[in-house]
Amino acid sequence: RSSDLATTSSISNKKIKESPNGEIYLSTNVNLYKFNLTNEKWELKFESPAGIKDFGFSPDGNSIYLAETQKFYIAKNGGTLVPITSLWTHSAEFLCLGNNNNFIRQTSGANGQIWKFNDDGTQLREILVTRCCQNLFFHKKSSTLFDLGTRDYKCSNDFGETWNTKYYPTNLRFTNFVELNDGNILTEYLGKFYISRDNRSEEHTSE
Repeated sequence: RSSDLATTSSISNKKIKESPNGEIYLSTNVNLYKFNLTNEKWELKFESPAGIKDFGFSPDGNSIYLAETQKFYIAKNGGTLVPITSLWTHSAEFLCLGNNNNFIRQTSGANGQIWKFNDDGTQLREILVTRCCQNLFFHKKSSTLFDLGTRDYKCSNDFGETWNTKYYPTNLRFTNFVELNDGNILTEYLGKFYISRDNRSEEHTSE
């Protein structure tokens, strides 16, 4: 079943992502579509009865993970999305690194949690109680996982098994990082840009 979304203006909560093997997916508030390069149409892959919050891919692109308001799904090797476990969340964010180091942030009101799960979708377990309105970031060069959003931030050097709390200097507050090709980290706050100087996201920044 295909659908031309070009003339559809009523869809909301749109997220478009490319999988590691080059396939293009689009989620709306209740549907997940895959773009067919042959006929240039969107094919409906999944209809959510509860609302799609986010989706992500395994690093090899063979699995798709999807979080809706009440359930966590996985599809393997192009198959159908099947529910793995129940959950309840107002929002979701995936960060999938592979080797059983995959993460989903979920929120309920002002509260938030980070959960970790295996590549096959099993062993979903809570690893950090945090706040809403935060962002996950993984710094590849230092293999450091971050929970960003407030002046005090959490970071982990063992893929979420243990966490440390750190503070930015002079009342700075960063919500997103970008890792540059040399491993330095670029970020922005109130119209000013800052960059790390030691290939790690420590508190060494400059405008």
